[in-house]
Amino acid sequence: DTFVCVEDGFTVTAIPRFGNPPYQYNWSPTDGLSDTTIGAPQILNVKPTVYTIIITDSTGCSDTATIEVGVGVKPEANFEYTVVPTCDNAILKLSNKSSNHSAQYWKVGADSSAEENPVFTIPYGEDTKVELVVLQQPMTSVFTPNNDRINDWFEFPLEQRMEQCTELQIYNRWGQLVHQSEDIFHSWDGRTVSGQEAPVGVYFYVLKINALEWKGSVTLLR
Repeated sequence: DTFVCVEDGFTVTAIPRFGNPPYQYNWSPTDGLSDTTIGAPQILNVKPTVYTIIITDSTGCSDTATIEVGVGVKPEANFEYTVVPTCDNAILKLSNKSSNHSAQYWKVGADSSAEENPVFTIPYGEDTKVELVVLQQPMTSVFTPNNDRINDWFEFPLEQRMEQCTELQIYNRWGQLVHQSEDIFHSWDGRTVSGQEAPVGVYFYVLKINALEWKGSVTLLR
């Protein structure tokens, strides 16, 4: 299964594992596909669809597979605020008005929060910068690190200002750490800390931004 944002076009790829080339490809339904007779067509008109691919080799043997494409909407960050003065400091009340998001991260000066509508204390006489990052976590996450340059990495796209305070950890089903991001590179290529290819299966990620955490799972296929 594949989950994409509604504004994204992407390529879906069928890779024959056995049989004798050359191969013939037949995708259905045809709606939204750039070419139904090639192994890696582009889906241009993205909408929830179950695609079927029939691959036939040079001897006439064929096999069938399906892929379900789910569609999400890109999150849009927006917020309102209220400042309440007190004798010593000001109270900053933030209200998240973002759309299509499942998680959020606030950074206010040196402080941070993952709450929906947090409250901060800010000093008088200083400029305080407020940043809001919203995320939409996919219902399913699948990647295929087979070096075909298509969906080879599991990653969270982050603005550059967030990379230095972010960490990505990947664990196997037994709770063993198999990958940990370093520096500004917060992605996983399907290899363990020792450089070996990780087995096919479900893995669990922990995305950390400063002291905040988001957890989920990702399926590795080859």
